[in-house]
Amino acid sequence: MGLKLTFAPLTDVGRERSENQDAYGSGALDELRFYVVCDGMGGHRGGSTASKLGVQVIEQQVEGADGPVPERLRSAFLAANQAIFEKAQAEADLNGMGTTAVVLAIEPDTGRAWVAHVGDSRIYLVRGDRVRQLTRDHTFVQRLVDEGLLTRESADSHPQSNVILRSLGGQREVEPEVSAAPLQVQEGDAFVLCSDGLHGLVAEQEIAHAVRSLSPDEAAAHLVSLANDRGGHDNITVEIVTVGELPEPAEQYVIERPPPAPGTRLALAAAQASGAADDDASPSADDSDPDIETTQPSRHLAATDDYDASAPRNAWAGPFLITAVIVAILVVGGALFGLLRSSPSSVAPRYSPDAGSFDDEPENVESSSAAEGEHGDAPLDPASDETDAPVPPTALGAMVVGDGSGVGSVDDVEAAAVEAAELEAVAAEAIGDEPSPLAQHVRDGSGAAAATRGDEGSGARE
Repeated sequence: MGLKLTFAPLTDVGRERSENQDAYGSGALDELRFYVVCDGMGGHRGGSTASKLGVQVIEQQVEGADGPVPERLRSAFLAANQAIFEKAQAEADLNGMGTTAVVLAIEPDTGRAWVAHVGDSRIYLVRGDRVRQLTRDHTFVQRLVDEGLLTRESADSHPQSNVILRSLGGQREVEPEVSAAPLQVQEGDAFVLCSDGLHGLVAEQEIAHAVRSLSPDEAAAHLVSLANDRGGHDNITVEIVTVGELPEPAEQYVIERPPPAPGTRLALAAAQASGAADDDASPSADDSDPDIETTQPSRHLAATDDYDASAPRNAWAGPFLITAVIVAILVVGGALFGLLRSSPSSVAPRYSPDAGSFDDEPENVESSSAAEGEHGDAPLDPASDETDAPVPPTALGAMVVGDGSGVGSVDDVEAAAVEAAELEAVAAEAIGDEPSPLAQHVRDGSGAAAATRGDEGSGARE
C-alpha cells in the first residue's frame, strides 16, 4: 500500500491586484501524483494567459508521457515554454508574457519524489523541526546573494527583488532545474508549493507552524489570510501536500536554504570547503539524506584549485599594473633601440650622463668636422673604419634620413625620440624608479630639440 497523500490548494487575488495571474493544478495517475503552481507575468492579459497555459501544458505532458519522472518533468517544462513563447509571438498584446512554475511529483508506492522549477515560486519541505527550501530562486537578487554581493537578510527588501532571470515563455529556450536524484518521502512530511505573493510576506517559521498545527485546508486559508493582512501586494497561491499523519508542531524550526547556484562565488567557496572537509572526514559521516539540498557544502559542485574565497574581487589590479609597466618599458626600450639602430652605419650618438647631453666631441676619430664636412648631409659610410665612432647629435637626422630611403625627416626623428623618452619617464615613475637623465632632460622641457639635435651652442645644424 502506498503513501497517503492529502492535498489542499488555494489562490487569491490579493489586496492590490485587479486580476489573479496565478494558476495551479494537479494530476493523479496510477503510479504518480504531481502538483503545479505557476505565477504569470507580462501585462493585464499576458500574465494570466501564461500561467494558465503553463499549468495546462505541464499537466498534459506529464500525464501523457512515459519514462523516468525527471525526463517527463523536463520535457513538460520545455513544451510549456514553447507553447507560451509561440503564443506570445503570434499575438501582439501577449508579447513578452511568461510565468514561473514549480512542480512536485511523488510516487506513492515507492515514496520517491522529484522537484522541478523555473523562476521564483518555491517548494518547502517541513520535516521534524526543519524547514527545507527545495528550490533556488532564479532571480537577480538571488544571484547577488550567491556571488556574495548581498546578504540574504537584505535580499527580500532589495528594490530589484522581483527581477526574474528564468521563466517559461520569456525566451525561445529555457533550462528548467530538475532533481537529479529522487527525494525519499517520509511519514509526517508536509510540502508547501507557493508563489512569491506568499513567501514574500510570510516567514518560513509561520508556514511550518501553520501546516503542522492545522489541517491542510485550514493551513492554506490561514497563510493566505496572513499575506493579505500584511498588504497582499501580489496574487497569493499555496498548495499543501501532507504525507500521512503529521507530528505535533515544533517550538522552533531550523531553516535550511538551497546551496548557491553552481559556478557562483559562494558555490565555489562551499565546494572548496567541502573538499577540505572530506580529507579529514571519517567514513561514518552522515550522508543519510543526500537528496535534499541544504546550506551544507554540496559535493556535486565543481571546485577550482586556486579559488580563494577571502581574496578581494579586485585582486587582479596589482598584476595588471605590473604587466602594464613592463609592457611600457619594453615599448620604450624597443623604440629607443630601433631609433638608434635605424642608421645604415649602425652607429649611435654617445650620451654623457654627467653633462646631461650628447658629447660634442667624438672619440676614436681624427675630427668630427671631417665626418660632417666631407660627407655633408650624406650618411656615414658603413664600410669605413670609423663606423664604431660616436656621432654628434647634429648628424643623427642625416644618418636616419640618408638618401630618402630612411624612416623620415629630422623632425620625425625628434618627435619619436621625445615620445620615447616621455614614455620611459612615465614607466619609471609607475614603478617608483628614477627616469634616465635623457628622459628627465626631455620631460623637464629643457630643450626637446637637444634630445636629437644637440644644444644650439654645440654645433646644431642649420
